[in-house]
Amino acid sequence: MNLTNVEPILASVTVLAVALIPLLGGDAPAVETVVLTAIVVALLQGLLLAVSRARGRRDREESVLEVRRMLQDQVKGQLSRITMAATAAGDAGEDPVRLQSEVLGAVDTVTFLVDGLSPESVRTWKRRYAAANSRGAAARSPEALGA
Repeated sequence: MNLTNVEPILASVTVLAVALIPLLGGDAPAVETVVLTAIVVALLQGLLLAVSRARGRRDREESVLEVRRMLQDQVKGQLSRITMAATAAGDAGEDPVRLQSEVLGAVDTVTFLVDGLSPESVRTWKRRYAAANSRGAAARSPEALGA
């Protein structure tokens, strides 16, 4: 069941309860009608709050997972640069200044990624990798392979 619009629905039901319970109360004393209305409204508002909090919690968890995936991808790439530079440092023919520059550049990139983390940077990352994945899937399709 898709509960995309459950908050507006619950709010509408609350308003309807406030409007209809006194009308349905008929001959009931005003105090009982007010108490019944208050109980129904409190229950509906409690349900509304619980649903909203659960949705907020789920949205935050999804955001954290997206950020984690982005950082893992980006940082692992920079760590690979550092590892390659460290491995090349053992070769006698490599320029130590260039290797140091490569390592410092990778460290600067990681620092920039962490400091510049924002909702927009996550959206940009998602668009870039969605496009790359769609191009990769098209290249692997049977039509592209001449099957």
